Amino acid sequence: MLNEGFQAVARAVDRIRQTAAGARILAEWLGDGGVPVDRQLAQQRLDTCNRCLHNKPTDARSITKTVAEAILEQEQARNNMAMFLQGEGSAGTCDVCGCYLRLKVWVPLSYIDDHQMPDNCWIFQERSSR
Repeated sequence: MLNEGFQAVARAVDRIRQTAAGARILAEWLGDGGVPVDRQLAQQRLDTCNRCLHNKPTDARSITKTVAEAILEQEQARNNMAMFLQGEGSAGTCDVCGCYLRLKVWVPLSYIDDHQMPDNCWIFQERSSR
């Protein structure tokens, strides 16, 4: 009986850890609110990236292990949330800001760094329209 109690506590602790890990992943990716932009806006952003000459294939050799692990965690969260877009297979890494585009297009503008972007970039366009 005592063993069953320990197992129940262990399962509860595991669920709390998973929830905390999930919240951390979403906060790192989407900002403190953990809420992505709507699918239509993300699709418009991705379409812009796919037409951009700064969208380069992601070179796994240039990504540190820590960054690669974060991308994998965030990609898993994105998959779990069924956040898929048309043409995302063509999205790589932006050679201006260095961001992984399949994830970045979902991030609310308020959580995106104030990096100087080209005029044709959705980040520049969205900031200019404010």
